[in-house]
Amino acid sequence: MDFTLVTDGGDEGECDDLGVAQLDLSSIRSRPKQLIRFLDVNGEELAELEVEMTYSEKLMKYFESDIDE
Repeated sequence: MDFTLVTDGGDEGECDDLGVAQLDLSSIRSRPKQLIRFLDVNGEELAELEVEMTYSEKLMKYFESDIDE
């Protein structure tokens, strides 16, 4: 999953990209809490965001059946 950190567009609605981050959704199954690091165009860290994600039971069963095949 890709994330983009942007400036507040205010009333004009214009915003600038400050940095980007990625999250590998396959890692959520083993580690629901993830630390996402936003980097600027020079690879410098701008921000960190800690998120916790869980999948529904139905989706987990789908993943398990897909692994068995």
